[in-house]
Amino acid sequence: MAAAHATQRTITIAIPTALGTGLKALTMANDGGASVCFVTNGGGGDSEEAYMKKTTSKIVKAAVEAAKASGLEQLIEETDAAHDPLAWLTGDRMILSYTPMDDDQSMKDQRILLIGDPKEKVKAMAVQYGWTNAVHVSDYCEANPLVDPFGAARAGDPSKEIVVEPTSGHGFGRKGSLSTTGVDVDGDNAAAAAPSSSGPNHGYIGPIVAAPPPKFSQRPRSGSNATEEQPFDTVVVMTDPHDWFEALQAAVDVVCAANPNSEGVLEFDLGRCIPIHFSNPDIFWKAEHPQPRFGQGAFRIAFEGLFRARLSMMKVPPSLVDSVLRECIVQWGKPSQLTRSCCERRLSVNGTVPPSMWMVGDNPGSDMAIAAMGGKRWRGVLVRTGVYEDSDVTCGAEAVVNRVSDAVAYILGVEEREQAEREAEGC
Repeated sequence: MAAAHATQRTITIAIPTALGTGLKALTMANDGGASVCFVTNGGGGDSEEAYMKKTTSKIVKAAVEAAKASGLEQLIEETDAAHDPLAWLTGDRMILSYTPMDDDQSMKDQRILLIGDPKEKVKAMAVQYGWTNAVHVSDYCEANPLVDPFGAARAGDPSKEIVVEPTSGHGFGRKGSLSTTGVDVDGDNAAAAAPSSSGPNHGYIGPIVAAPPPKFSQRPRSGSNATEEQPFDTVVVMTDPHDWFEALQAAVDVVCAANPNSEGVLEFDLGRCIPIHFSNPDIFWKAEHPQPRFGQGAFRIAFEGLFRARLSMMKVPPSLVDSVLRECIVQWGKPSQLTRSCCERRLSVNGTVPPSMWMVGDNPGSDMAIAAMGGKRWRGVLVRTGVYEDSDVTCGAEAVVNRVSDAVAYILGVEEREQAEREAEGC
């Protein structure tokens, strides 16, 4: 979404709807005295500056293609260093799903388990935000290889097959020991490689005790600063992780215990409840597949389910599980108060939040919902360019229009009329 602030007004425009008539809409907003910033649940590990450049380039390209189709290409020039009609939109006017986290000063010195891909982009953003003690989940799992018992097999190393070693007297196995010599599953050792269906593991779901992992110093990854002894202070899911198993296992482990890789039965410490931050609440998103794909919101649902199961295994009373979840989970992105507040800060003038702010978008559940939670200062306009259909609830939208340019024209007209009324009352 994008936000624009004029003399005493702000317009927020959802990025997906900004294509097509986006250039016209943004030019109208700028000419009308409105300052604009975008707000999106996307990001993909890009910096705000890089994402803004991608966005404005798409908007201008869409405008050029539309002009060519109408035989008016001579009226619009392709964007370049010398002729960029949206050069006034800089990185500080782009709010990605994780951008508001940069305002949380407490994260600067915390030890963070960082989840998300592309890995190098996510790590670069952590550095940009001043998270000096952030450790990417893949680095953590490489340093503690027994955390993810399937990691070596997925990496294609045939010398490291997963085996389960029965543990006498406990009724459960020690899962995660890696064979360095391999297992001949087709030969004489096949019976040893697979647990017996009549053995102690069959049909039993109980606590799993991991073999003691090597110290981090024994298997460091270049650039990593983690140590086994130092507990994490928080977990940050910055973008969607590519490897859900690895990310879910590590996140549940770290939130449940200060030293999750230690031997013995772990007990949940109710006095230590570290937060896990999710940047994007969207359960589904539109990819190239004809049907919606799972997004970070789905990852959160998976985490919650597994976290509940682990807390139950750790004997946390069922009556406390919901309160533990509420205390641990922090949701960012739209529609959240955290992201709305970030938008207001970005659009403030000399520290003063504009008295009138507008949201324009095609998604009632996120775009209009974030406007609805902002009180009288915020208003919304829905656009028929994407998610919204006429049969849907509008979530309090003041108007429904066809195009983004129509929304901006409507807002500027309302603001001009209301300003005239205020001036007339003052006479």
